Amino acid sequence: MAIEEYLNTLTEQIRCKQAREAVREEVEGHIQDQIEECLQEGMTKEEAEVYAVKQMGDPVEAGVSLDRVHRPKVVWSMLALIGVLSILGTGVQYLISINSENTIGFNLSSHLVYTLAGFLVMALMYYLDYSFFGSYGKVMAIIFLGYMFLQVFFMGLEVNGARIFSGLLGGVTLSLRMLMLLYVPIYGGVLYSYRDGSYKEVIKAMIFLLIPLWITKNMPCLSLTLALFLTMMIMLSVAVLKGWFAVKGKALVVTAWSAIIVCPVLVLFFGIKFRWFADYQIARLESLIGGGDPKGSSYVHYRVREIIGSSRLWGKSEDLQDTSFMLPEMGSNFILTHLISYYGILVAVIIGALLLILVSKILKISFRQKNQLGMMIGLGCGSIFGIQIISYLLENLGLMHYTFVYLPLFSTGGTGIIVTYALLGIVLSIYKYQDIPLKVKRRNITIRI
Repeated sequence: MAIEEYLNTLTEQIRCKQAREAVREEVEGHIQDQIEECLQEGMTKEEAEVYAVKQMGDPVEAGVSLDRVHRPKVVWSMLALIGVLSILGTGVQYLISINSENTIGFNLSSHLVYTLAGFLVMALMYYLDYSFFGSYGKVMAIIFLGYMFLQVFFMGLEVNGARIFSGLLGGVTLSLRMLMLLYVPIYGGVLYSYRDGSYKEVIKAMIFLLIPLWITKNMPCLSLTLALFLTMMIMLSVAVLKGWFAVKGKALVVTAWSAIIVCPVLVLFFGIKFRWFADYQIARLESLIGGGDPKGSSYVHYRVREIIGSSRLWGKSEDLQDTSFMLPEMGSNFILTHLISYYGILVAVIIGALLLILVSKILKISFRQKNQLGMMIGLGCGSIFGIQIISYLLENLGLMHYTFVYLPLFSTGGTGIIVTYALLGIVLSIYKYQDIPLKVKRRNITIRI
């Protein structure tokens, strides 16, 4: 049997199209190695080819065996957890709407529609081959950042002096703050495209990190800016430590993170000492350590602590008040605080634990990947979810000031719901192809940056 015929027969047994090309190249490489050995032993080229193919065994049997190995997988435990959290999220929003008189904007039908749309987007991302992030990483980053720049500075819908929504046909609006989270997997593709580079490529990767931070800061949204910064710095640090760049990895990472930790402390110290901050900013800092004005800029912070302090481990608080009159954006920013007040601290602990389990599953899937691109994108998705959840927990426990926070699978907002499911779909796609040798193809589009 000729080599071409053998390879065609073998790959026809593999049902996953994404695996066929890589398996074909691998098997052909083994055949060529065998041919070289035979030629060195004195065989003719024709004899060597026949012998090498024969040594590979029956192509149908070999193909069936490889099909079993390179079969797409579904992480059923994670799907089940996403389903449970989705049901809980919808149920919690409904309970908040019936328990509180001052909730605005929640509609059960709309929430269900957005959740269904989110599941469809998740299914689509699961079906797609995530390697397109590696093939088009820089192109996608430039297009995405260009769109966000135009929306934030010129074309977006203005609310309270800031452009934080993008208007679409039919009156549909997108939250630019939530949309920016989609840059995380794109940045994974950018880092992958700079592999095998040196300090020059690390600087380029830093530029692609800083541009979205500048755009996000001008929304303005400091909490989202910080979450994106930490997520992308984690990704870049892991890439450096994994040897993606020809640099002194440990020294560079230690220096960078030392600066990240020390510089804010110095700014905080000298800012307070020399009054660089506005009065309301200083009041917020004072309230974190027990000072501040409970009726001024620290009002929300104090109300959260008051609610937590009067809550029970299980069941309603004895001095229960309608938290919707005490705290803003109940269905988005203070879901857990509301649950603690009405149903007890254990309910919030269970939800927080389930969300952190989801994050741990994502990170576990990511670090088990043989494919470097899959590992990096999964790490980014897990990190942004983890930072969001931890920030949300801190705000709802009165340990962080009132700011823009989002609880994945629980907070309201159509864009946030769909973006969350999109990121989860990408993680499911990474797991799906973990035993399939995906090949990131070099495209004709060349971006020299």
